[in-house]
Amino acid sequence: MKVFHRSGFTLVEIMIAIVVAGVLMAAGIPSFLHMSRSLSQKQARDLLEGSLRLARQQAVTSHRPIVVAFGDGAQTTGVTTYTVHTDVNGDGVKQLGEPWKMFTLPSGTQLTSVSLSPVDSVIFDSSGALAPSVTGGTVVVGGQNGDLDTLLISATGLVYRP
Repeated sequence: MKVFHRSGFTLVEIMIAIVVAGVLMAAGIPSFLHMSRSLSQKQARDLLEGSLRLARQQAVTSHRPIVVAFGDGAQTTGVTTYTVHTDVNGDGVKQLGEPWKMFTLPSGTQLTSVSLSPVDSVIFDSSGALAPSVTGGTVVVGGQNGDLDTLLISATGLVYRP
């Protein structure tokens, strides 16, 4: 007489394991989505903060004004792009032949508020401070999760988080 030894799992055991795994994954999805959105917002804030600090440093090392302009010049909310350009002739306007670069914030993030004077830009002079006509202000980064991150720009050209 032959005796068969069964090894492995039954179909019921496999189905129970799949259901348990599905429940655990479903419970973790909201936390994962919140973390993902928070990381996008942090990435946007860090990109902007780094660009502003680099612009200040470039103004000092190149001995020329550097202009960081947000949006299109009229809109100060919901902005998703900004430009950094070296103002070779010192007129504050981006012109043909002046080096510039456009930055786009990560998907799902935006500048919810740009409160600067002048309205949409920061101009660093060759000393690293803001140009005399610029007083600084705040730039607020928002994401899909509703959290806000604020960057302050002082008249001396410092960029910092409150």
